[in-house]
Amino acid sequence: MVVDCGSHELISVDDTVSEYRREFSKNLESKTAIDTGRVIGRYLLPIFVARYVLGLLVFFVLLIYTCRRRHISIYEDIEVFLQGSTLMPIRYSYKEIKKMTRSFRDKLGEGGFGTVYKGKLCSGPFVAIKMLGKSKGNGQDFISEVATIGRIHHTNVV
Repeated sequence: MVVDCGSHELISVDDTVSEYRREFSKNLESKTAIDTGRVIGRYLLPIFVARYVLGLLVFFVLLIYTCRRRHISIYEDIEVFLQGSTLMPIRYSYKEIKKMTRSFRDKLGEGGFGTVYKGKLCSGPFVAIKMLGKSKGNGQDFISEVATIGRIHHTNVV
């Protein structure tokens, strides 16, 4: 369709409409790209960051819980052994043992499951005190060692 404007210039309406559509679609595409970038930057990025941080937090909490649970279970096994033993050993608190060894000053050596220190009972005799170190497994080897030493019935075995 062609329109006469009176000044001898002819304008094609079809060309004008298609030019308008082209310009409008360019503006619409660039605006959509900008809006999409804003949506990602404003809404989606913080959500992804929060999920990542929350995931790391949950991972570390589970890791700490598992390590502590494993550590506690070793000592629970040792406690069950000591309670069920027919030979009920004399029990000393950590404070008493620290006093006997003079704050673990005299190291006699290293064993399979910890360090051995020289100590002195309040009644006078010297004793060797083994402090449980890092244990692999569930502590069964240490329990077996305590049971063996407990059967020795030596005056200096505490």
